[in-house]
Amino acid sequence: MRRLLYIGPSLPGAAALLGDTGIEVMPPVAAGDLLRAGLRAGDIVGIVDGYFHQVGAVRHKEIILLLDRGVRVLGAASMGALRAAELHEFGMTGVGAVFTAYRDSEIEADDEVALLHSTSDEDYQPLSETLVAMRATFAAAARLGVCDPAEASALVRALSRRHFSQRSYGALPKLAPSVGMTVARAEEIKRFCVTHPQDPKREDALALVDLMTNMPDTDEASRLMPEPCALTTHLYMWELAAEGRTPEDRGPRSADIHNLRVLQLLEPDYPRLHESLVLENIVAECRQRCGRQENASNSDTAEAALRHGMHRGFYRWPAVKSELPFLQQWTTVAERGRLSAREQLLRFLIRSYRWSPGTPPDRMALARARVLPSWSNAVYVNNLAWEMNDRITSLRDGLRLAAINKDLVLEMFATRWHTSGDDLALAALDRGIGTIENLIALARPFYLLLRYDKNAAERFPALV
Repeated sequence: MRRLLYIGPSLPGAAALLGDTGIEVMPPVAAGDLLRAGLRAGDIVGIVDGYFHQVGAVRHKEIILLLDRGVRVLGAASMGALRAAELHEFGMTGVGAVFTAYRDSEIEADDEVALLHSTSDEDYQPLSETLVAMRATFAAAARLGVCDPAEASALVRALSRRHFSQRSYGALPKLAPSVGMTVARAEEIKRFCVTHPQDPKREDALALVDLMTNMPDTDEASRLMPEPCALTTHLYMWELAAEGRTPEDRGPRSADIHNLRVLQLLEPDYPRLHESLVLENIVAECRQRCGRQENASNSDTAEAALRHGMHRGFYRWPAVKSELPFLQQWTTVAERGRLSAREQLLRFLIRSYRWSPGTPPDRMALARARVLPSWSNAVYVNNLAWEMNDRITSLRDGLRLAAINKDLVLEMFATRWHTSGDDLALAALDRGIGTIENLIALARPFYLLLRYDKNAAERFPALV
């Protein structure tokens, strides 16, 4: 079983401190990190520190998904305390005084635990003070008679109005007039705080480490989710964006989903892959809803799918062209001229099929695509495209991929797919891309490569 701890400025030098505990020390957690970690039932995750400004903060739904899958998740001190206070009812375990204060609404602002800190190369050394630490230090000063509780409360209120990066004991003399205190008095309190600082975040982090170290290995979660985690569309896409990336890789460009996009856009045979996925799912849906395709084999998947369209009342089967006027919006003029009624209906089924809410076909497509001979080419093209994007955008100040003219994108792919602009929407459906808007969004990252590197397609014959 694995034990991962996401930690930074709450416990500088954590890797050296925990070297013999069997705990894998990770940097502060950010959005997507938990999904890339490859965690399984019985694993233990401790969250202490996390990013929230430089990159997206770890999402609640990521933690809920891990809990649903039997991963034990603990939180303390900083981001971990925040998330544990919000998710303890779902099974996340909170540890320490900071968690308790958030859970019981004794403190509420997220920035109570925020601070400025150095880089990972400098062991995340704190460069400012957290408000929870200053609260604890002022409370100690009041207990020892260095200040009275009213003065402590006034200083906390004044500091809470400052940006978290500007909170320090050195600022107390400057704050003195705003709280009705003499500078000499503020200097006296400052001297005590500097020599007797309290650090509840560090204490809570060490308590979490102790708990993680002594938790027994198990194949099951320490606490069951009250209800199953709903796989929303957003969560589904976040998971896909994590596939193919290592826990250390926070750059989304290397995700397998981008390699799939290359195949969807450039692989001539991709429509066949998409067709097989759709028809298989239609047959599976028919088995479930209609109970009439139990014995359908791979050889008659298309026939079984066509019969399901009849079961749903879309048309009569066998079909007659004259009875199928709705096919005009799902087929091209050329297709209506050369294809039989059966073949046109297959086009209709494939292009009109709608996947269940929250479950786009990308994961199933990825499973098929990864074993294609052209997968390695797709990986290479994806990397080459982003190198080109970085090079060109660095030379042209202000250029953004989202600003690339959509008409140029559509013209390029109409040419590549050997179709007219009027039929481009149907061609996008054949590749599992969906709408024209989706095509534009998916194609823009590859537009510059295909436009400026005239040899790109020739370098990868499988993608021509």
